Amino acid sequence: MIVHNDFREFQHVAEEVDRRLYYTNLYIKRGSKNDIPRNESGRIIINDTDDEGYFGGELVHEAGHTVFDPVSAKNWVTCAYKIREALGVDQKTAICLANIASDLIVEWKIKDDKVLSSYRRRSIEVVYSRFYGKADPVRKELFGIYKKLHKCRYEADSQLYKDIVSILSDPLPRERKYIEIASIFYYLMRRKGVAPENDQMINMPVRVDEEEARRIVQQIMAESSDAEEAKEKLELLTEICDKPDELKEMKCSVLRHFYEAKARLVRMSVAYPQEITQRGVKVGSRRWRPEYGWKMIDIKRTVMKYGTSIPLVTTQSPRIVNKFVSSTENQKPCDLVISIDTSASTGIPDGYMDEVADYEVVMFYALVDLAKKLNQRVGLTLWSGYLVYTTLPEVYDWRRLEKLKDVILTEWSGMSTEIIHALMQAEEHPDKLFFVFTDGEVSHKQLIDVDNVMFFLIKPARSDLSAFVEKYGKDRVIVINSLDNIPKVTVQQYVKLFMR
Repeated sequence: MIVHNDFREFQHVAEEVDRRLYYTNLYIKRGSKNDIPRNESGRIIINDTDDEGYFGGELVHEAGHTVFDPVSAKNWVTCAYKIREALGVDQKTAICLANIASDLIVEWKIKDDKVLSSYRRRSIEVVYSRFYGKADPVRKELFGIYKKLHKCRYEADSQLYKDIVSILSDPLPRERKYIEIASIFYYLMRRKGVAPENDQMINMPVRVDEEEARRIVQQIMAESSDAEEAKEKLELLTEICDKPDELKEMKCSVLRHFYEAKARLVRMSVAYPQEITQRGVKVGSRRWRPEYGWKMIDIKRTVMKYGTSIPLVTTQSPRIVNKFVSSTENQKPCDLVISIDTSASTGIPDGYMDEVADYEVVMFYALVDLAKKLNQRVGLTLWSGYLVYTTLPEVYDWRRLEKLKDVILTEWSGMSTEIIHALMQAEEHPDKLFFVFTDGEVSHKQLIDVDNVMFFLIKPARSDLSAFVEKYGKDRVIVINSLDNIPKVTVQQYVKLFMR
């Protein structure tokens, strides 16, 4: 349907285009005579004209970017990035090549409808009369391709038509088509010495407003394999954003935004229970008593330890410290301290997602956001050969927690792994629950008795794991066998303890 149309005199054309493009909800605005036709967050701006055919052709092309390609600005950004990655070109060249590829894909789709193609032929002929004389070899080549696609009535030829058509007609994935088309035109640009500048014939296939750009940023950050890729995609996004200043500020702090997007994905991937599934922290076992109830009998632990299970004699029951979890809905959960090993073996949080540190930062961001929802107070300790950083004795509430997201990026140390400092700190604050993260490569003599710690061992050696389990029991030792599982496993444990 036509949502809005400033060109009321061409309403019948807009309705015909809308019908043939499967009712795209067209919003058409009239620009100035010197405006460049464009698709701006789904709103199509066409320069002021009294030419019905020109209006129809530009409407067809710009609406085609919504229906056929790139469909969304994120798709265009992704494809432009893939071109840059595959061909090793700079950003300006990648943008130019991506625009050419996108326009050709749209024109290929339009050509199959005689009415749409006839409108497009008229607008191309108008543009040809204005610009062909001063067009560079790349633009002239495009005029030649358009002529063959839409049977335009002007003098122009194409040397690349067969190669381009073979790509456009092939059921390749979108990104692959972009790269194949871009490689052909990049060779032409280099051979003819054409600079990658945009003009009125090749402009951005879509533009986005500030609100849409924000949504796309979150998608880009979450889907990028590392912060460098996210930064490059963000640079491309600024080129099609109406107000890029805020995006440029995000680019400066891309590491934090990158980790936050990854943390958001982790939180979304975890199932949240309807009620508390565990009322405390298991810290070992104790002899079973009738008042505990039959459900508390741990037959497996008993048989493994004694070989038999005799009620009141050998039968074991989990020993749970209840003080760390709220017992009623209106009570806040206990204070939580995230205590992280920042020794050299963990690497540094640089956004390349190839070190323990990267995933621990994602984990911390996810926990902070969950704690804010529960109004839980959180502390942060970073340790290696000493306590590198700690908020204790302070723990932060929801108003101050965001500050810690910057701290964890700047205070990584890279020294030895002296876990005794983290455990002594936990011993000094028995009213708080500590989540201690380490790769387990520690002196076993430093494993002192503490009841208020849960240990998260990241890819531990067998001997280290055995030492932790023997000292603290398997219920308080969570093993994480791959880096990308660090955030999810931790959030699952957090949810099990604190979330309803």
